[in-house]
Amino acid sequence: MRVAGMLMVLVLLSLPAYGWEEPPGFHGTPWGASQASVADSWRDVRCYDSLGCMAPLSVGGVETKVYLFFGDQGLDDVSLTFPPLHFDTMVGAFLGLYGPPTTREQQTVQSRMGASFLNDTLTWHGDTVDMTLQKYGSKVTESKAIIRTKAGTARLLAQHREAIDDAKASLR
Repeated sequence: MRVAGMLMVLVLLSLPAYGWEEPPGFHGTPWGASQASVADSWRDVRCYDSLGCMAPLSVGGVETKVYLFFGDQGLDDVSLTFPPLHFDTMVGAFLGLYGPPTTREQQTVQSRMGASFLNDTLTWHGDTVDMTLQKYGSKVTESKAIIRTKAGTARLLAQHREAIDDAKASLR
């Protein structure tokens, strides 16, 4: 019986994992693309030296603002903001394009005025890319999607550590 159980575990481990479909980039722009190539190929894009680029983008009729960020290896981080009224449309688009999320959580958040809202957060974790789709980002008037490579996450963590080290040094 024990051997049969171990054999079943081995069979299950050998089956392919049917997870979500990691994106190779965003909106036709591959991860690693340069800021200059984004400036040349995106319509109505504005780029700001080391800060990245911003462009409006209609996603299935939902007007979004797209923020593209670049590390040493090129494009590694994309954020979209859009009205919460269109959150369900964006959820449908993400589920249809990328598949089911790794996790989905709902929690109550509160506005500065004290009103309560049910926040919905979908998260996809992959080998090279992590994504988050959130009904209420830093404010209840804005939904947010973040699509970031592991390299982008490492870059942001390094920048955060550097800022902390700089702050510590200035306190001495």
